[in-house]
Amino acid sequence: MNNLTDTILTVSNSILDSIDMTYYPSKYQESHSTGYSQYYSCISGKEHYRLLAYIASKLSDHVLIDVGTFNGWSSLALGVNKTNRVVSVDISQQECVISIKEPNISYVISNILEKENDNLLISSPFILLDTYHDGGFEQQFIDKLVNIKYKGVLMLDDIYLTEGMRLLWNNISLPKHDITHIGHFSGTGIVLFE
Repeated sequence: MNNLTDTILTVSNSILDSIDMTYYPSKYQESHSTGYSQYYSCISGKEHYRLLAYIASKLSDHVLIDVGTFNGWSSLALGVNKTNRVVSVDISQQECVISIKEPNISYVISNILEKENDNLLISSPFILLDTYHDGGFEQQFIDKLVNIKYKGVLMLDDIYLTEGMRLLWNNISLPKHDITHIGHFSGTGIVLFE
């Protein structure tokens, strides 16, 4: 196992739940009028934002990738360590993130499966994949990482949300760990590309 994997697998809920998660919700409350910000500070095992912030705090001077921007909270959690650069990629503009102006976070409109993104993917020790939740796209993404010989940790959100995601998770033959107890209630897993 690598150091990042050890860091993730050995952290406790009590450590995660002691992380101060108050900064971004108050700063960006108005741009997130959906009320979703209430989830950002939920305890570990219910939501995964504390885990993302913890992972980011243990890495320095890296590119961290968030695939599936949605409301921007995952990118903000990954952006807590300002020495890291966070790149959040989605196929369309997400309106919630327009007001987010953090110097170490960028929002890119692109299909992550395109060859133009290969170097970006290879440059990152950690990738969060939180997109379609149908299992099909997620499998395509895993196949892409294998094909480009990616080395790092892929975190999958919602591994138990749908039948497609359950099948995907069960069929992954790469080294993997179910970390739902410290992640998101609908299932969080990490896949190791060594």
